[in-house]
Amino acid sequence: MYGKKIAVIHGTTEDIVTALVKSGNYDIVIRGHTHKLEVKPGKCMMINPGEICGYLSGKKTVILLDPEDLSYEPIVL
Repeated sequence: MYGKKIAVIHGTTEDIVTALVKSGNYDIVIRGHTHKLEVKPGKCMMINPGEICGYLSGKKTVILLDPEDLSYEPIVL
């Protein structure tokens, strides 16, 4: 997509997420399972969209990402 390399992982093993971000192989790492909205810009952007259903956190969130320029907007539903 727009020449970007993207990794997706669903899990809580921080060492794996950190390794993917630091590997230099990806432009974007999208991770989940923690139910916490988080975006860390950088050479490799890390995105956690949070929790769309709001069941555990009480917050329904998503991230809208423009893959061309990597601009993003957190959305609270």
